[in-house]
Amino acid sequence: MHKAGLLIYLRSRLISIGLSLIIVFYLINGICYLRSQSITSDEGSFYTYAVRYLKGDPARIIPASDNSKMPVAVLNTIPRLTERLLNPATKKTDGGVSDIMHGRYVTLLISVLTIFLVFVWSSELYGKKAGLFSAWLMSICPNHLANAGFVTTDAYSVLFLLATMYCLWKYCTTELNRYFILFSITVAVSQLVKQSLFHLYILGPICLAVYFRVNPVTSKFNSIFRKLVIFLLINWLIINLAWYFYQSFWTLREFYFLSKLFRGIQRLLPGWLPVPFPKPFIDGLDLAKYYDQLGGGYDPASAFGNVTIMDHSRTGGGYWYYYFVSIFYKTPMA
Repeated sequence: MHKAGLLIYLRSRLISIGLSLIIVFYLINGICYLRSQSITSDEGSFYTYAVRYLKGDPARIIPASDNSKMPVAVLNTIPRLTERLLNPATKKTDGGVSDIMHGRYVTLLISVLTIFLVFVWSSELYGKKAGLFSAWLMSICPNHLANAGFVTTDAYSVLFLLATMYCLWKYCTTELNRYFILFSITVAVSQLVKQSLFHLYILGPICLAVYFRVNPVTSKFNSIFRKLVIFLLINWLIINLAWYFYQSFWTLREFYFLSKLFRGIQRLLPGWLPVPFPKPFIDGLDLAKYYDQLGGGYDPASAFGNVTIMDHSRTGGGYWYYYFVSIFYKTPMA
């Protein structure tokens, strides 16, 4: 019995050492990478929006550059805020380059949390060895490595997408209320990270419907209704607090939408209807849909030029095989 316990302890220690080595190697590689990369075309606008947000102005002043900017970018200003706190007299003349470079370290640390979450979830599903292998795969993923070195929201979105689905999985398998609360919180926080994570409001119910179709729900209707109300309240409160309740409850007629989808909604619903969310949050969703609808190549809406892949280029629109090809090249075949 003593030998068996010792063996289990040694295996656990080896797993911990293995995970630590993966993270240390990942950090060394990430630090070398982010220090060698010049500032990208959109990092400046992410950082500028974060600074403006900290000053109490979350409005999307310039649609072409502010369309995808989210409150989570404030985390990248932590090094600069710390520097100001320790030495208030510090003046910089590099146009914010050093602040962005230092802000990249925050994104790198966030990406380490993603690796750890992959390890935890995979370990719970298939055991610690599988968790270690999954963490190693995540640590060498080209997409993950690339986005971990920039002041953008992509690395954050990976973490919160995984965290949301993990909490949803835990709730489905345990039916414990605390996991439902965590699921509700992670969905809400995801709306402060990236507009594409708005799809969680669709994916979540689909996953729940599939799960409870296979595993009949034991909760009564009143309990389900209560949970729905709690979910909506948590999301409403977190989103509004994060955006300072900035221009919340504007009536629908006061909005000027650009996308066909939101204009259609505006025509369909009465103009006096109050919108219970901050205007910058709604504007971000509208702008994301508009620029998706517009396509690439329209200056200054598209900073990256035409939609280009495999020696083919197009202004506006796209290619049906774009994501299939890009995923094939950007994601390693395990």
